[in-house]
This record gives sequence, C-alpha cells and structure tokens, in this order.
Amino acid sequence: IPQDIVISFKQDPMSHPEEACLSVTLARSLRDGDYPNANVTLFPTLDGVALGDSQVVGSRRFRCTTPFPDEEEVTLEENLEAFLAGNPNNMVICPLCWKERYGDAQPDYGVLNPPAVGALLLNAEKVIDF
Repeated sequence: IPQDIVISFKQDPMSHPEEACLSVTLARSLRDGDYPNANVTLFPTLDGVALGDSQVVGSRRFRCTTPFPDEEEVTLEENLEAFLAGNPNNMVICPLCWKERYGDAQPDYGVLNPPAVGALLLNAEKVIDF
C-alpha cells in the first residue's frame, strides 16, 4: 500500500543550508531507498520556498552529504534535481508564501498548484517538518 509522505521545509536555505540539504536528502532516501511504496513530496513553505529559486539552489556554498554510495557529497542543486528526477510535481511550493516573496514570477523548481495543497496535506500519512 503506498504511503504519502510530505516533507515541509520552512527555513531560508541561505541561513539554514544543513536543514535544506537534509530535507531534500531525506525526501530522496525515503523515495529511492528501501521504501518502494513511499510517495514523497517536498512542500516548501515560508522562507523555504527559496528552494524553487535557481539562484539560491545553485549557490556553491551548499554541499550536501548523502547516504548514497556513489555520491557521498553533492551540491544542493544536484540533490534537488535528483529528487525531482524530471517531475516538478514532486515539489509543491506554497503558493501564498511564494507570491509574498517572489510576486508573479514562476519558480525554477517545483510547481505552484494551489488546489494540490489541500489534497497533499489531507492525504498525507506523515508530515515531516524542517
């Protein structure tokens, strides 16, 4: 039986790089590890919506330690792109938080899908908050 897991990240990645890396790494680990029935979605809120901004995510100051043997350390950008794996729906960005910080611009990563937010949270068996 699939299990819906939401990982909510609310910190500014520039001020909290470890938490940013950890939230993405945990999402990848749960989805790609020994949990084939985990349906994992990243849900950045508040200042965490900066995960949708390529200028922030692409900052070279981010180095993420991962449990994956072939990539013990990667950039946040590489980590996020590996999690998204060509499916931007794997990250649903809080539309209110995004608009407050970025106006009408579209995110570089993830999707703005207001109707998805309610279903995402109501259907989640687990919500993990960073």
